[in-house]
Amino acid sequence: MTGGYDLLFAVRLDENYLPTRAIEVPREAVEELYPPGTRVTWTKKLERHRRTRKVPASQLPPDGG
Repeated sequence: MTGGYDLLFAVRLDENYLPTRAIEVPREAVEELYPPGTRVTWTKKLERHRRTRKVPASQLPPDGG
């Protein structure tokens, strides 16, 4: 990832494009796990990073918002 950002917000969608899970990852954590310019994907190491915050399902819109 390049450019200015402070936080990566990633959402997993089901087959109907409804949100099922989400995470917030600070830029520092992304850069710790992925070299600059590398494609970032939702992996177990990203999800389990100590600075990653899992967004509770109760905060995801049940109908897609």
